[in-house]
Amino acid sequence: MTGLPQGRRRARSAGEKDTRRAALIAAAAAALAERGYEAVTISAVAAGAGVAKGTAYLYFPTRDALFLALLTDDLALWLDDLPAAIAAQPGPDAAHQVAHAIAATLAQRPRLLELLSLVHSTLEPNTPPEELGQFKRFLLERTLATGGMLAEILGITPARGVDLLLRAHVLAIGLRQMTAESPHLEVVFAAQPALAALRVPFEATLAACLADMMRGWTSEPAA
Repeated sequence: MTGLPQGRRRARSAGEKDTRRAALIAAAAAALAERGYEAVTISAVAAGAGVAKGTAYLYFPTRDALFLALLTDDLALWLDDLPAAIAAQPGPDAAHQVAHAIAATLAQRPRLLELLSLVHSTLEPNTPPEELGQFKRFLLERTLATGGMLAEILGITPARGVDLLLRAHVLAIGLRQMTAESPHLEVVFAAQPALAALRVPFEATLAACLADMMRGWTSEPAA
């Protein structure tokens, strides 16, 4: 190993390491937006962050571990924003407010939806156990906390609140895959308007499914 290229030095302090890690995640986000997931390489991300390729591997052992870190940041931001979004959502009842806030905030985050659609099939299988364990611990902590918050709003058990988040996750992945239209499909729909009946709107469908489910739960006596 010949060391870092001239002008680049290894980060020494914890602050420098955090800054470099954040720069790699930001570069991964930029590359994802520009090229699409399949075309992103560690080399391109490292160049975007201004570090050597070998340096990038000191922080993330695989490309998928890097994108799992980006997903972690995006999930944290979404979960941080969700309570205020629910409070600001008008509606006839708590189920409507929660359902439409979840659907709207997810629809506003296409990158989060893209990464969620990759997490089980690609990101997790290709991330080493240590980094994967960190992600799962983060996911458990935030799911329990947010599930408890939803339970208080809806008058359901904390276990139901957690279940709501897990089901929203499943629905969001399925709907994202169903509603992400390829350029060829857009051409078909434009040429044959009658086929538009097959289109499924992401936000409205997710909100309706979640609201129906929650209204069934809130009619049950609390355990």
